[in-house]
Amino acid sequence: TGADGKLIFKGLAAGTYTITEIKAPDGYNMLEHPITVTIGCDFPEDQEEAVWSGSYTIGDAMTNLTFNGDTGVIEGFNVVNKTGSLLPSTGGIGTTIFYIVGAILVIGAGVILVVKKRMSNE
Repeated sequence: TGADGKLIFKGLAAGTYTITEIKAPDGYNMLEHPITVTIGCDFPEDQEEAVWSGSYTIGDAMTNLTFNGDTGVIEGFNVVNKTGSLLPSTGGIGTTIFYIVGAILVIGAGVILVVKKRMSNE
């Protein structure tokens, strides 16, 4: 998209298209689901011009598209970008080191417990 945030397609035929966000603007979260746009065109016998129809789906929510007259030009639709904090990634090498050190301490405590118990029985 440009600086104005608008995405423009020209010359699309009737069909189903998927729009996937690959990079979110700074300070915004990525879309959870791709946007599916379905465009249909019918030529009824009782009319001289094409009749356009369509919808777009984000996740489970489907909304009908609005067309500008009989030209087949979609008037557009808005995608809401949400701000929020992104959680940091977890589980790197740091947690692995803690698991290894913790396991060694537990095993060591078990060995000391067994050795003290045997010494007290003798």
